[in-house]
Amino acid sequence: MAERARPKFDNAAVAKALGTEAFPVTDPAYGEGQHFQVRSNGTFLSLDTFPERGVSRITTKGARIELFGDMLPRVEDEGIVFLRKDSDHEHSSMALHPDGGLTFGYQVDAGPVPVGGLPQDLEDTEQIITRHEAVQAPAEQDETPVTAQGAKPPEKPRQEPSRALGAFPDVRPMIQQVQAEATPEPVKPTEGAPQKEQGAKEEAEASEAERQRVKLVGRLGRTPTVRETANGKLVGKFPLAVHLDDGTTRWHNILAFGERAAALKTRAEAGELVKGNEIEVVGYLHEREYQGKDGARPKRRRRSTQLR
Repeated sequence: MAERARPKFDNAAVAKALGTEAFPVTDPAYGEGQHFQVRSNGTFLSLDTFPERGVSRITTKGARIELFGDMLPRVEDEGIVFLRKDSDHEHSSMALHPDGGLTFGYQVDAGPVPVGGLPQDLEDTEQIITRHEAVQAPAEQDETPVTAQGAKPPEKPRQEPSRALGAFPDVRPMIQQVQAEATPEPVKPTEGAPQKEQGAKEEAEASEAERQRVKLVGRLGRTPTVRETANGKLVGKFPLAVHLDDGTTRWHNILAFGERAAALKTRAEAGELVKGNEIEVVGYLHEREYQGKDGARPKRRRRSTQLR
């Protein structure tokens, strides 16, 4: 069987069309060939052809295309054409232009074969319109809105005229300033105070009878001492001297428990609480009787809740 003749390659015509010259090139895979370098208007384009292998290679700045199957370039009106095929209602072409442009074309000719969805030649516009008008429109649905019968929501209670919006009871405890020996007033519980917001410590302190919160201003009799009980709780203690208006001095024993005792210990170790310093104590008053030489006497102590 005779070998098919390869297409003739005219390198001079291709070089003239590209406005350049042909240079010999050797590729390790395709062998000997021709190289065409084009630089026009900042466009980089190179064309390599290998006639013995029937391979062409196009290289641009961002792409590299290799064409096989005896696709050697030839000069035509559209430019440098690599492929032109017309058979079985199929048309395909590929061309390279001197300005660096590439054109790929592909077209399928359906011929007289009818295409589904298109009207036949015997049908005209009037027949198509008449056929579509014959289609009956669906019956209009009743647009009556459907209302669901449900239970009527309860009405909001009317606002009492005696209560203003945003008026919440003040649940903060009252603090009484004590400058002399005086009987502090008991704190009246505020109506509507939320009981759930009271902490465990407040509930423990409220267990003692007749709780009274007072504030004392005096001087430290000595540096506070803090000890730990058998249950692991901290207890702080120090004497406080309160100078009265009549020139006398009354001593009070100040006790602190839990976190208050821990804070007292920290400040004492830092040197902030030494003998003679003037401080302010806010706490609760409770009395205990002890047996003395002159009989039973009340012993007053202050349980500290805040130390300034």
